[in-house]
Amino acid sequence: MVRHKNYIWVIIIFFSFSIFGCATIPTLERPIEKSRTFKASFEELWQALIPALTSAGEFVTVAEKDSGFITFQKVILIDRLREYALMPSGWTCHNIGQVSQLVLLINVVTTKPDEKHVTVTINSKFPEIRCGGFWDISWPIRTFSTNGKLEKEYLNKIEALFPNKSYKWLGEEEK
Repeated sequence: MVRHKNYIWVIIIFFSFSIFGCATIPTLERPIEKSRTFKASFEELWQALIPALTSAGEFVTVAEKDSGFITFQKVILIDRLREYALMPSGWTCHNIGQVSQLVLLINVVTTKPDEKHVTVTINSKFPEIRCGGFWDISWPIRTFSTNGKLEKEYLNKIEALFPNKSYKWLGEEEK
């Protein structure tokens, strides 16, 4: 009789782990690149920055040239959230009511390390959303971290306009 109770506990523990699991947030192999330094004057970069950032229909909410600060919004489908966010394996985000898209808030900060270079830093924030786990159990509202793909896409768009970037941290010579 005692052995029978032990088996029941083993089965209960096994099913508990298979249902609720030990969902871990995936880690990245390398740090997220959120900023790049471009070889351009501030005026040149600023003139090309907003068209580069809004080429896919994004909506600019703030653009302050004096401070070098831009805030804009990007709409992504909720089905594509895994493409841009670090999410635990087994988690899904689906249409909640009539919500099928998310509005991401993205901040761009430009700084001038010197007269010939401008550094662009991009920070994105995902809105809070309710996502489900294994077997589509309803989970509390949470916010996901970025995986760096979004920031890289925008930095690559800017780099296409100013391909001569400077890697001071590598000690490379100016081009």
